[in-house]
Amino acid sequence: LDGHSIERVVKEIEKPDSAMRTLTLDGNRDVEEGAFDMLALSLKRTERITALRLNECKFSLTTVRRFAEGLRFNQSVKELCLCYSGITSEGVELLCETLEQNATLTHLSLQGNAFGDNGFRAIARCLLRSAPPNLVSLNVAAAEITESSGGLFGELIGRAKVLRNLYAGRNHLADTGMAGVANGLRSAETHILTLDLNCNAITGDGCQFLGAALPHNRTLQTLVLGANELGNPGARHLADGIQKNTALTQLDLQENRISDAGLRHLALALTHNFTLARIRLGNNEVENAGALHLMECLRKNSGIQAISLSNNYLTGKVATKYTYINLVTAPPGTRARTPTNVASLRKPAGGVPYASAPNLARTLTASQSSLASPTRAGRSDVLSPQASFRSTEGSEDSFVPPSATTPAGGRPGGPVSPA
Repeated sequence: LDGHSIERVVKEIEKPDSAMRTLTLDGNRDVEEGAFDMLALSLKRTERITALRLNECKFSLTTVRRFAEGLRFNQSVKELCLCYSGITSEGVELLCETLEQNATLTHLSLQGNAFGDNGFRAIARCLLRSAPPNLVSLNVAAAEITESSGGLFGELIGRAKVLRNLYAGRNHLADTGMAGVANGLRSAETHILTLDLNCNAITGDGCQFLGAALPHNRTLQTLVLGANELGNPGARHLADGIQKNTALTQLDLQENRISDAGLRHLALALTHNFTLARIRLGNNEVENAGALHLMECLRKNSGIQAISLSNNYLTGKVATKYTYINLVTAPPGTRARTPTNVASLRKPAGGVPYASAPNLARTLTASQSSLASPTRAGRSDVLSPQASFRSTEGSEDSFVPPSATTPAGGRPGGPVSPA
């Protein structure tokens, strides 16, 4: 779009009879300086737009300041997505000043902006105020946040009064950062429901902290640890924590080099835990023996609804029967134990972008083409579904939150699909 096009958009929004509620202008990196200022000023004059998505646009600090001013007293925008738009730590500070006065915004996505530890510090300081903003979901994925912010993550997880969903995948928290995260999960004051830590260079050592924290946590429902380096030691530490946890319902351990030995620990934990309902174990190193042992342990579990073992090393009848397991509920008083909707082992040519967050509910009724994940190298090119908190009605990917969707072909530096 050019400046004239944005001006026409603004005029349409400001029409008295305008029915526009969602505005998506993703991928407009070449708009001349100041063109978005008209839209920012419009936010002061009109209160119709509820979702504003400006992913992969190029914003100067001046433009961010104008948007911050426009949103400060706006009472209609609930969802703001500014992913991969060049926002610096100074820009984040301006947005945080706005959050302190805006009581309407509930979803903020800043994925792919390299504001680093300084920007995250400003966000945490804002959300930990005695009278915090009403922000429920925060996406700070791929923001160059390092392990030095682990303690701050712990404070945010443990003390934030309103925040419920935190997406922090593709950062650099590593094992050192997990110590702080675990302290937050242990807190009696935590309210976090969803925690996404995919692709954060976490190993089995970091999982030791998480595993020790899980028995003390009573709120976390979805934990995403895909594309890390947990290995069998990490699976063992998580299994120890899962045994005594009564809150977690969805767990993503895709692409973590977990083999039969690690799966045995997880399977044993499922003989004690009846809360965990859906698990993703795709793209690991599980073989037939591990899958069969898991099935045997599930005979003692009445809570599991679905497990994905796609793209492991299953062969023959085991691959045909157990690559995807959907345990359906039988008539009252009984429990069906025959897996249904089983996917074949063969990996499709396409696959879907990696979905790094919660709500396995609809997805695990999909075919394997919907469950397949690209390699770790390819995953870094994909715009996380949390970039846009969009509706997933009909979505096949189980770890996409109800308010998110996976952009078709979205990637840093390229367009994402419109709403």
